[in-house]
Amino acid sequence: MSATNVGFNPIADLSRISVAKMSRKSAKHRLALSSGKRINSISDDASGFSLARGLEANRRGLAKALDNIGNAKNLLNTALGSYDEINELLMKIKEKTVQGADGVFNTAQRNAMQGMIDAALTEIDDIINSTAFQASNLIDGTYTGKTFQTGAYAGTTFNVDLDNADTTVLGLTGVSVATSADGRAAMDNVDDALVLLARSMQKAGEYVIRLEVKESTLRHTRDSVEGTRSRIEDADFAYEQMQQSRIQLLQDMGFTSLKDAIAAPQQVLSLFA
Repeated sequence: MSATNVGFNPIADLSRISVAKMSRKSAKHRLALSSGKRINSISDDASGFSLARGLEANRRGLAKALDNIGNAKNLLNTALGSYDEINELLMKIKEKTVQGADGVFNTAQRNAMQGMIDAALTEIDDIINSTAFQASNLIDGTYTGKTFQTGAYAGTTFNVDLDNADTTVLGLTGVSVATSADGRAAMDNVDDALVLLARSMQKAGEYVIRLEVKESTLRHTRDSVEGTRSRIEDADFAYEQMQQSRIQLLQDMGFTSLKDAIAAPQQVLSLFA
């Protein structure tokens, strides 16, 4: 193969092919460096592209499930906050019933105690009616059989039932301290109400604990899925930069070779000038 063939210059043709090949490779590595991805189209790696898309869909599903868990926790914490307020009111009612069980107080004083008890009972029912999340009442007995989507697949759900905590369910109708005997009877009713409310609070609290475990598990799963996707799809910047530098050097050498190959026939012709 001669570079001095005037009619046909195979060295120049080979040099052009080599330079074009290096240019294509260089463009691919530049794209990887600019996009941050090793796979930018299905033609780069068909199986890797498909796998990465599936992992990305899974990651997004897990991220949305984490949002759902956050919403569920906010809802339950709303209910728990109201349960706690009701518990505080029951404690105040308990204080008044203990006070009313003592025979030292006169009618006027008992009427004052009763007014405080009635106001607290009214406030409990007001809390029941005003405790809502996304326009759904939570602790009036209607928030039952609710299902939260807590995973990226259809079967990963979480069911919630919140107890009614109104004065009727708690057995606080007719609480009276008109006499010391009434006060003692009321004490038992309030104690029973506190037990019922504690069970409701415990159930809601256990829901939150379980959701926190699910949340932690989902975060680990999401991070693992994202790590796997990244290893398949994302660019290794150190590798891409190294390859780009190597290809740039080969390109420079190719351009020099092409320039020399094109010049060789001209040098032959100059001998006959």
